[in-house]
Amino acid sequence: MRRVLTTVLLFALAATAAAQASFHLGGEVKATFGVAFDGTLPIAASCLKLRANADVGSGVLPDASYEAELLGCYDAATGQADVHLGKAFATVYLGNVDLIVGNQITFWGTTDAVNPEDVLNPRDLSYPVADPAAQRMPVPMIRAVVHDPTDGLKLDLVVIPVFTASRQPGAAWQTGSQPSLALPPGVSIVGQAATVDNLPAAELTNVQFGARFTLDLNVLSGGDVSLAYVHGIRTTPTPSANLVPTATAGQMLLQPVLNYDRYDLIGADFSLATSQAVFRGEAAYTFTHDPNGTDPTIGNPGYKAVLEVEHTFASGAVGALEGIVEHTNADQGQSNAITDVSSLATIQYDATARLSAQAAWLHDFTDGSGMVRPSLSYTFADGVTGNAELAVFYGRDGSRYGAWRNNSQLRVGLSYAF
Repeated sequence: MRRVLTTVLLFALAATAAAQASFHLGGEVKATFGVAFDGTLPIAASCLKLRANADVGSGVLPDASYEAELLGCYDAATGQADVHLGKAFATVYLGNVDLIVGNQITFWGTTDAVNPEDVLNPRDLSYPVADPAAQRMPVPMIRAVVHDPTDGLKLDLVVIPVFTASRQPGAAWQTGSQPSLALPPGVSIVGQAATVDNLPAAELTNVQFGARFTLDLNVLSGGDVSLAYVHGIRTTPTPSANLVPTATAGQMLLQPVLNYDRYDLIGADFSLATSQAVFRGEAAYTFTHDPNGTDPTIGNPGYKAVLEVEHTFASGAVGALEGIVEHTNADQGQSNAITDVSSLATIQYDATARLSAQAAWLHDFTDGSGMVRPSLSYTFADGVTGNAELAVFYGRDGSRYGAWRNNSQLRVGLSYAF
């Protein structure tokens, strides 16, 4: 299926090669260095991004556009090198329909940072507290956006033919409990077998799809409301375990198993602007194939909801406050339902045309843990930007963010865009 999408994209490029086109080539070189409070070096990476854009058409508006990215990174802290294709897609404009085919990122939702409906793209979770927009990984997609400007209506349809898993955090971030099993009498675990990663195969039954309907609202200073549905596969696995017999009776190996849940998500969101503030809200309920919580290899159903208010102060600073509720249903006959209540406060202030300051404070009211992340960015010259970011985690041992206290770190970077 991936080859089919590539063929369609190349055919579209060839079909319009003879038309009038504008072509742009650019990119970015970036170096990032980080040091954790425990003295380790979490990152010492240099990256190159090459980007090509083209518009095709002889009229005022283009008939089609293309975008492609090639990304390469080397991290001296881990010794890992990576070269991969980023966004690479073609868009054909057919009146009130935009048809987009290729490797792309599609964002659904209205709130900042935490988005219950934003499930179409896998994430790069190697640095779990990075900007969510930077974590999204492009995947092969067929997308059609149908819009009617006169009535303020938009229908967004997406098909994802090939499953791509999220990039999981490293060992320093994996502080959760390991999967375990109740052992029969006389049985002991003497080691661990290789992990079984049940990645969904490229077949018709694993095709993901979704739809989002948006209506503009002519109230107050403007707004919109949307409804969304996604039939998909979770890009982060649900861990479980098997017992593997050894040559010695009663001695077993624990074998971790990673499964990726099929789910159906129903969500809604809104955005409403007033003269003093912008209000946003988003909520989604996820139905898994284990509605009663009886299968330990499948995650339980649950919901997530976010309410946000954003205000621009007289100084020009923009502040936002989010309230977040996450709930996972209990296993059958158990009282292990999980409800988590947290908040996220952010502020951004452009002190000068060159200097910008940001800060975020994430606090979990359920266990008292959280994260504080101030950052600065400064433009030295046209295209040359430096940044510094401090991430500090707090909380008791075993809490959601307290378990990451040793991962508190300072990161500095310098980038050149061309």
